[in-house]
Amino acid sequence: MTHLAFILASLLTAAQPSGEIALVRDAQDAAPRVCLFNLDSKTLTPVGQEGVVGVPVWSPDGTQLAFEIEQGEGCAICVADVNVGTSFIISHQYMSNRYPRWSPDSASLAYTSGNGQDGKDQRIIVYNMASGAEEQWGGEATNLMRPVWMPSNRLLYALRPGEHVEWGGESGN
Repeated sequence: MTHLAFILASLLTAAQPSGEIALVRDAQDAAPRVCLFNLDSKTLTPVGQEGVVGVPVWSPDGTQLAFEIEQGEGCAICVADVNVGTSFIISHQYMSNRYPRWSPDSASLAYTSGNGQDGKDQRIIVYNMASGAEEQWGGEATNLMRPVWMPSNRLLYALRPGEHVEWGGESGN
């Protein structure tokens, strides 16, 4: 038993982390930018657009990053596909778009959106990755900020306007 514990401890100590860490690099001679740090090769690779003002958020499937970037007088959400090396900025109705959060299935991105920086007109917008459409959730409510998805998408569908939701045999709107 002592030998087994020693072998297991040796294996755990020798194990090196692998994968990539997303981080924001704020170089002195360039605008802040999201980079991937590869733990195996110890290399740093820039992704997406420059002018990052928020924290990068991994999609649950590990293929994409979403983050805030400066755009004009506001902020936009940039989505980078780390496998392909492409990125795009979501077309927004409002000028200030912040705090992106992925749905558990990586199919949608929720974020705070509005025209002011003070939060008084902020609402929750959900962007459908497949259709490229933005939809306001939460009815006409404002002063909504920093969305966080439940581990299941089911509960958030209750916020969708006009959506009929079945709750375990009970129905509700």
